[in-house]
Amino acid sequence: PRMLSRSRLSRRLTRLAELVELIFHQLGLTLKELNIESRYALDSFPLAVCDNIRISRCRLTKERVYRGYVASKRHYFYGVRVQVMVTVEGLPVEFCILPGSLADVAGVAHLPFALPAGAEVVADAAYTFYEWEDALAEGEQISLWSGANATPNGEMLQPCMTINSGCVAALRRSLVKSRSCSRRRFTQPRFQALS
Repeated sequence: PRMLSRSRLSRRLTRLAELVELIFHQLGLTLKELNIESRYALDSFPLAVCDNIRISRCRLTKERVYRGYVASKRHYFYGVRVQVMVTVEGLPVEFCILPGSLADVAGVAHLPFALPAGAEVVADAAYTFYEWEDALAEGEQISLWSGANATPNGEMLQPCMTINSGCVAALRRSLVKSRSCSRRRFTQPRFQALS
């Protein structure tokens, strides 16, 4: 009938990228206000543009900064790294997209951390950077607990860590499924400011 073709849909989504990002951030602010617990989970995952063997033939971008490494899988990838902060219920409230070569801890500087005072953020051991933890605790009264740390009571935030892995895993699956439809969105000018 009158359905859009795949290329036309991709063009329209590309034109709406800034609007969608603005709407996401506004929804994130609303979700943060509604989150009574003020507990969040932070994690990142790679979003590959192409397979490792096809890096030399990739036409989307040619820069070396997009070649990243996933230590847990002992695997190189070529693409971007998505940093996501989710609520305990698994609703994403903040995100940033960085070149693949940047480490997880570097993504903390790019997240806005627009959280209410007294919020707790749980992250895995890749986010262990004591200067950031101290700066967030002093300046914005936000507790950042990495996998290597414990809470002030001495126990680990184990339930939140399981929620962290489950929520982010579901988000990863949904983005990887949609990756094949949106490969054309990874263009050179969009990521120049991040490198």
